Amino acid sequence: MRMRAHPHIKPFYKEVRHCASLRHSNNLNDLANAVQRLTIDRRDPEKFHMDKSEIVAALRRMARTTKP
Repeated sequence: MRMRAHPHIKPFYKEVRHCASLRHSNNLNDLANAVQRLTIDRRDPEKFHMDKSEIVAALRRMARTTKP
């Protein structure tokens, strides 16, 4: 049985997407904090995977735009 996301809880992946336009140093700190807080919730296990995917996507976007 698939559980629905709670409408009153703001998904973390939206916060990551919002932070993607900030400076890289702030964004890296935000992403590090996001990884630190990343846990599996019994009520919404799919949220963990969505958040993880958004963090990976944000890191890959930063890697593409950063010059060596």
